[in-house]
Amino acid sequence: TRITADAGKLLDDFSSFLLDYYKEFPNTVLELGSHTDARGSDKYNEKLAKGRANAAVKYLVSKGIPADKMVAKGYGEYQLKIKNAKTEAEHQVNRRTTIRILKQQ
Repeated sequence: TRITADAGKLLDDFSSFLLDYYKEFPNTVLELGSHTDARGSDKYNEKLAKGRANAAVKYLVSKGIPADKMVAKGYGEYQLKIKNAKTEAEHQVNRRTTIRILKQQ
């Protein structure tokens, strides 16, 4: 799975934020959870989402974020923001990567 140019820009900004954030909260562990639209089979979307989450983590690691501070999780199509999406724009809303704090001390 590749990182698009737009996603790369967002991840670059996020990595800059995280480098500063981890100075203050070094024990934080984040989950990067990737989601797909509902097109394709459940199994395909789970695999696709996991690949996207892994690619995001790998990209952030390449920017200096410690790998042990992130967990990749593929959600597939199980947490749609727009159920029964009809337009390409609606499908795009469902394709996303979210960040969740798993541990912070």
